[in-house]
Amino acid sequence: MANTLTLEETLRQVERLRGDLSATIKETERGHTETEYNDGGGWDSMSRYIYGETIDRWVVDKPAEPDIKKQEAARQELQQTYDSSECYSARYAAKRDLGAKPYELEEQIHEWLGELEEDLKAVDIMGGWDSKDRFLMRSRRLFGGKIVKRLNNGKESFCLEFADSLKRINAVNELGELFRLSNSPVIKKSLKKAYQNDCYLAKELAGEYLGYSKFRNWINEIPVAVAATAAASGLGYALYQYMVR
Repeated sequence: MANTLTLEETLRQVERLRGDLSATIKETERGHTETEYNDGGGWDSMSRYIYGETIDRWVVDKPAEPDIKKQEAARQELQQTYDSSECYSARYAAKRDLGAKPYELEEQIHEWLGELEEDLKAVDIMGGWDSKDRFLMRSRRLFGGKIVKRLNNGKESFCLEFADSLKRINAVNELGELFRLSNSPVIKKSLKKAYQNDCYLAKELAGEYLGYSKFRNWINEIPVAVAATAAASGLGYALYQYMVR
């Protein structure tokens, strides 16, 4: 399976292959049509009798033969997806459809979890300035993050370290799809960690996978202001405390 596919496209392909595992040759099916009478007749408001309808139903006498060639091709492609796809959730779905036992799937999740949680903390590094000049400070205001001091061949320089949003969002997507497929409590725990992420887009996406409302996402973005306002009433403050748990 091509690695150029998006996560969503790869998962759709796996779903199609899952159906192909039970593919049959439709032309080999044998059966006949039976007509049933639907006794739904009665009198209408104009004192006219309305007769019930007849319904044709297909009865299978001989099931269609399995399409061995198509089923085997689907198994091979699912195996290829599991072996080489860059999408963890697609690999999980492929392994599940190939007949893996629940404990094997859970072990696989634990194997991937460490790397995904590392991606939730991924950062980008910009620059290598000799001093904290104005361009560095402007870049910090623009991109956020923090200024870090580094040594390169014994020479001191300053860099801007900020969240790698793309990598963090991809990690949340993977965790979310794994949670959707497995309902694993360890994945849910990781999504809750992602919901505390300092990358707003990753945080919002994690909230969606956890089923949180947009209001809850919003209220968590401005806790200080909300707390100050809500403190005016005991009910408002209680609501705030509930929403930010």
